[in-house]
Amino acid sequence: MYELFDLYEKKKPEIRMDAGQLDIPPDSRIVEELRKYMDEFKYAPTSGLEELRGKIAEIHGVEASETVVVPGAKFGVAALLHGVKDVTLIAPHWPGYRHIAELNKANLHVIRTSLEHGWMPDEEFEVKGALVINYPNNPTGVVADKKFLEFLRESTRGLIVSDETYSDIYYDGKPASIIDLTFENCALVYSFSKTFSFPALRLGYVIAPRDVVKKVVEYIRATVTCVSPFIQRAAILALELKNEIGEKIRKTLHERVKVFSSTLGSCGFRFLEPRGAFYFFIDVEEDGTVFSRRLLDKGVSVFPGEFFGKYRTFIRASLTVPREKLVKAAKLFCEVARN
Repeated sequence: MYELFDLYEKKKPEIRMDAGQLDIPPDSRIVEELRKYMDEFKYAPTSGLEELRGKIAEIHGVEASETVVVPGAKFGVAALLHGVKDVTLIAPHWPGYRHIAELNKANLHVIRTSLEHGWMPDEEFEVKGALVINYPNNPTGVVADKKFLEFLRESTRGLIVSDETYSDIYYDGKPASIIDLTFENCALVYSFSKTFSFPALRLGYVIAPRDVVKKVVEYIRATVTCVSPFIQRAAILALELKNEIGEKIRKTLHERVKVFSSTLGSCGFRFLEPRGAFYFFIDVEEDGTVFSRRLLDKGVSVFPGEFFGKYRTFIRASLTVPREKLVKAAKLFCEVARN
């Protein structure tokens, strides 16, 4: 996937709908906060600034000692899976989880789901080792309800790693969190990349029982030492503005969902309208890689479904362009499908 992203960076297609990198600029107040502390170049505590951890704890109703600041959600997942021998994923899934498991030489187990069953498991399955979940989901936009999360908790003996990067981006009621149900043997991972449009800052956090947090801290200590303090200072303000910014971004993205969905649906594409995140996982009923290349010839970039767990006839489109470009892109989707 990253090789294809690099290709798109060189080709510079007119309509970029490949990476999950929103075109919505970050809030100017947070940018100013970054500038304010730009001369703070000393090491920060390995687990994160006390003020930031306190704010995270306040938001989630946990103790500060049950939080740790990490350099991006991906790093948080990698730290939690370090040393784990078996990892179970629910497909379609973000390919980063697979890369982490393979780098750790873990045994990978995949539970496949289908569009016909709403991208949820439709039969009994076995979870081996740690289970990584991601709701709202990338790439399908599916949101897990409390009942399903309870079922997963009962079905899993190992650690549940819940990547809740898109928890602020929903269109039909706030999603349940894994830590709303139980804190035992569960870890929540959060990213500042999506809600706050700061992907390049590489900032996130993990909430977990103290013994799990301790392992994440040791992983940070052995690798990157800490997250830059000036970034953490800006994150404190970001969390104070979280509800306001979240409301704005949900409104913008929900409008995009409706616009893109109506045009695609009129052309006969099969997909499930996302209830969260900002992706469409679309069945193009042909080789998705070939379809992606044909779209690229028209000036539109997307990712083939193969990247998300061997869904050969699917593509993932990110709602990362303004309304007018979305309309144009949807029409080009239809044109490519007809030809």
